[in-house]
Amino acid sequence: MLTLTDSATTLIEGLLQHSDLLAGAGWRIAQRADHAALEMALAPQAGPGDVVLREGAAAVFLGPVAAQRLTCRTLDARTNETGSAFYMRD
Repeated sequence: MLTLTDSATTLIEGLLQHSDLLAGAGWRIAQRADHAALEMALAPQAGPGDVVLREGAAAVFLGPVAAQRLTCRTLDARTNETGSAFYMRD
């Protein structure tokens, strides 16, 4: 199962806090409809069949393909003066 670092959790919490989305929103990782790649974005709610991970005030919704592909991976984040970015670690 995907795990989150403290940095990723903090970044997701901040993104959700500064969005216009209501309670129940989260960070969704799912396969693009037109491609095999995964995409990440804020989502108002989990999609059908999503696995929901909760860490503090952060919610991550994993689409079925993402849940399989990200087993035993860790979502991490970096933040510096030029911006923030998520990345996966083994």
